[in-house]
Parts: sequence; C-alpha cells; structure tokens
Amino acid sequence: MKPSLNIVRLKGSALLNAVTVSVIVALFCSALIGLWYSNTLIVQRHQEHIQLVEEHQYAVQQFLATIVVVQDADLNYPVFDHQGVHSTYTLKPWGIYKVLTVNSFTKNDSLSKSFLLGNTSPKSLNGDLFLLDRGKPLKYAGDVSFSQNITIPNSSITPHFLPKIKNNLKRTGKVLPSSEQLPKISLQPNDYEFYTENSISIEQIEDEGGVLIQSFDQETVLITIAGNYELRDITLKGNIVLSSNKSLFLHQSAQLHDIVIQAPEIVFMENFTGNVQAVTSHKIELQQHAVLDYPSSIYAQNNTDSIQVSLNEHASLRGGLIIDSNTSIHASKRKLIVPQSSTILGDVYCNGTAAIQGTIYGSSIINRFEYNTHTTTVDNLIFNATFASDSIPKGFTRMPLASNERISYDIIKEL
Repeated sequence: MKPSLNIVRLKGSALLNAVTVSVIVALFCSALIGLWYSNTLIVQRHQEHIQLVEEHQYAVQQFLATIVVVQDADLNYPVFDHQGVHSTYTLKPWGIYKVLTVNSFTKNDSLSKSFLLGNTSPKSLNGDLFLLDRGKPLKYAGDVSFSQNITIPNSSITPHFLPKIKNNLKRTGKVLPSSEQLPKISLQPNDYEFYTENSISIEQIEDEGGVLIQSFDQETVLITIAGNYELRDITLKGNIVLSSNKSLFLHQSAQLHDIVIQAPEIVFMENFTGNVQAVTSHKIELQQHAVLDYPSSIYAQNNTDSIQVSLNEHASLRGGLIIDSNTSIHASKRKLIVPQSSTILGDVYCNGTAAIQGTIYGSSIINRFEYNTHTTTVDNLIFNATFASDSIPKGFTRMPLASNERISYDIIKEL
C-alpha cells in the first residue's frame, strides 16, 4: 500500500524544518564564535594599547631621568626598547624651554606625545636676587621688599634719599656677598630659520581662513613675514615658528598659543593675551594690560647692538625672561624696564641694566640696576620694587639656567 501524499509532504516538511533549524543553529554558533573571537581581539588590542600607554609613560620618565643639556636645534636619541615596545625621542629648543617628543610603537599600534620641559630646581638660582659686583653698592628708595636671601656687592644695601619719598625696606633671609661674574646659563641663541623646508607666508594662511593648528609630532611650520606687520584676526597654535625680518605688532584679536615668535622687534599690543615663546635681537614690548600667560618666555640676545625689553603698566609675563650677551660690559645698551603695577611671575636673567619698579615673583640675576629721573640717573638704585621668589606657585616649573652641569627637567605641559 503506497503512503498517502499528505504523509510524504509531512516528512518532507519535517526534513526541511530540520535542515533550516540546523542552518540557523550553525549560523548562530558561527556568530557566537565570531563574536567571541572579535571580543577576544578587542580585549587583546585594548590590553596591548594599555601596555603601550604604560610603556610610553615609562619611556618618558626614563628619558627625563637621564636627560642632559641640549643646545642643538633638533637632537634624535637612539631607540629605547622595553617589554616589546620601541620608543624614540626627539628634543628641540622652544624659546627658553625644550620640546620633548616621544614616539612609541608596537606591531599593531603606535603612540606619540610631545611635552614642554622646564627646570624644577635650578642650581644657579638661590633667593630673590643676585647682583653683579662692579664695586658699587646696591641702593634703595621708596618701598622695597625682599622675601628671601639676596646676593649683592659687599653684602650691603643702603638707603638713597629722593625728594618727598619715604624709604621703607622689608627684608627676610640672609644678605650674601656677590662676585664679579654673573652666573652663566646653558641657553644659546637659536636660529629657527632652518625650518625653511616647510615654510608658508602669512598671506597664504590668511587667505585660507586665518587658522593653522600644527601638532608637535608633525614637521614644524615656519610662517614668514616680510616688513613691518600687524597681526590680527588669526589663530595659530602648536608646532609653529612665526618669523619676521622687521617689526611685528600682535593685536589682541590674534589667538596665539604654544608657538615661537622671532623678530627684531615684537610688540604685544594693548590687551593682548596669549601663550608664546618670544625671541628677539633688539626689542620686545608688552603694552598696557598685555599678558603673556604661563608658560611663556622672552629671550633677547645681542652681542653688539642695543636691546630693550619693557612691560607697560598692568602688563604681565608669566614664565621666564632672559636678556643676554657674550659680555658683561656695555650693560647700559641692554635694558629691562618693569614699571609700577606690572609683574613677572618667573625667573629673570638680565645681563644688562634693569629699571624695576614692579613685582618679580621669582629669582633675579642682574648685571646692574638703574633709576632715571628727569634730571639725573642713579646707578644701582632700586625704587619701589618687590622681589618675592617664595611666591612662585606650587607646580610652577622654572626655566633652565644652570651651565656646564646636569640639569633636572620636568614636564611643564603636554602639547
């Protein structure tokens, strides 16, 4: 007796259902296996990345523990290997500071970070003031205060009487004898013009929207400016050198961060605020209420011609300042002017003549002081000035001044 058509259809349907279920189960199992493998791969990559981050941090700390004085433009260090991670280093001057770039690699991943470096414990800075001994005593008039030790000629500070001025000296700490030589510094003038392979004009940037942000793991961009120029309505940030062959005026609308500015004359106009490393051979001026935020710096160097660095009223520099020359003579050609209500938060090295009536929250190394009136000039006179190196905030990284010795660097900020 032959099976009915319904029975055949039922068996075929059951077989089809079984095959379908088997395929679904197989696909489900394959999906589970794929999901498990993908998850395992993700976890493995995540663990590898965590290890890369940890080894990168270790490489940075190892480098800082063995760092030496660097005066070259760019210095590449050998590969550092640890736990299967390869790291390379590049160190270059950036104003008075240094930029450290660390690149770490594994087979499947890489990590690059750059840091601005400063000095945490400069051996050449001790107390509020070091004044070169030229055989002339230090004098004061008006309200003058020191918060820590001062090192001055013959360990002597005497009052000087000006008409209608009451003298008031506040001093804590010791008074020590100075020497006939200024402490030497490790910093040397840097020429940033060697970045010509990646050069661009300021007009091209302005034509393209006026914004340029360059990472420090990329090649440095050199922006060139010809002639006197007022920079406004522009944003520049990162691994950029702004170079002019004449006078450069920086308007408050210019947003400048972490860049180097190099020009014979640099003027930060009224109400300007930014974070830059300024390098000059002749003149830098901060007009009223101009602020160079931490970590900024000013570096002025000239061996033959005059230099002037001046802060106007209510101007502020938060970082380091250096005025230098290869000689201590002709100090009157190199001037630092800090009037009342202006402040410097950071260390000052002035191989020249300083007219200080404002406040310096840091250590100062000075060739000579000078006070000018309408009729006369008084040598080595401080008038209405405050020196307070004990007021540097916690975590503020000093500038590297020590020479011919190992320098201890620390990270100021990640760039």
